[in-house]
Amino acid sequence: MNIMSKSEATKAGLDYYYTGRPCKHGHDSVRMVPYGQCVECYKAHSNNTKTLYRSGVMDTNVKLFKWFKWSFYMIKHN
Repeated sequence: MNIMSKSEATKAGLDYYYTGRPCKHGHDSVRMVPYGQCVECYKAHSNNTKTLYRSGVMDTNVKLFKWFKWSFYMIKHN
């Protein structure tokens, strides 16, 4: 791939771009235009999330997060 910035890739209508620099975790791979996240980091996060869902940990955390979000919304709007 050609080295380009995120804005250049967006203007060209591309889904991925390559900066030529490693990400903050050291991966030297292409990045996704909408997020700017490297593909290797995305894969690692996706695999970790699947493992957490399968073990049941993520389900509890998601419910807790939704409850906190609702609580803060109610405090702010009352």
